[in-house]
Amino acid sequence: MIHFFRRIRRALLEDNRFRKYVVYALGEIALVMIGILLALQVNNWNENRKNIATKNVQCLELLASLDNDLIEIDNYNERLRILEEEGQYLWEVVNGRRNVQDTNYFKSCFLNAANLFAFTPNNTVYDNLVQSGGLSLIKSDSIKNLFGLYYTDIKGALESDKQRIEYTTAYNDLRFEFASPMMLKKYLSQVFSTKLKLVEFSSRDIIVENNNVIDADLSEFDLDWDDLINSKIYKTYLGRMLAIREPIISNTARTINRIKIMKSLLREEIK
Repeated sequence: MIHFFRRIRRALLEDNRFRKYVVYALGEIALVMIGILLALQVNNWNENRKNIATKNVQCLELLASLDNDLIEIDNYNERLRILEEEGQYLWEVVNGRRNVQDTNYFKSCFLNAANLFAFTPNNTVYDNLVQSGGLSLIKSDSIKNLFGLYYTDIKGALESDKQRIEYTTAYNDLRFEFASPMMLKKYLSQVFSTKLKLVEFSSRDIIVENNNVIDADLSEFDLDWDDLINSKIYKTYLGRMLAIREPIISNTARTINRIKIMKSLLREEIK
């Protein structure tokens, strides 16, 4: 092919047909440029195809991670719901609006009231995505903004954890003034010895791993009822636990909704 074009150029020059040679030269240049543009287009298409495939894999990994987070936070939310139910029950009893019919349940509620849970998303996949630069492949700004709120906006959570630990410690210390040492010993031994992880909840049949919600049999142990119900200090501490749990419950509901939105946007992002 190259020899063919050379013969054409030589013939045009020998015949002194300069104008035709110029037209031919321009045509040859145009063909070369078209070839280069086609090669670039094919290369760009291949790169784009690779990027899309990489992005889809990363989005699927994020979806799987969010699926696991959603399962965990749903369980976490159920624990909060039960603790809130127990806390409200205690509040009504100590304020004289409800009578104690099941003393064992009341004792369990009294011991469980300081249990608060801190949900933390699994950010392994997201961190790998950021470090590899793969986040730039995702087009949706909405997803990226939600990622920032979900994975990296931890200042508020840290402040909440600080207050949660402070209130929990104070309430736990106060329990010793009203509960018998043996009752606390049995309850705490059950908390720290269990190896079961929460799978599902029934109304009162609950054992979970770490920061447990325990429905222990405490019927044989005494509780200082009169002092507990009439204690203004206890009401104050219980009120703090109820107050700090409200924003945690609200934040949990918001986080669940955020996860669902991110999952929906990730599915749209996958091609």
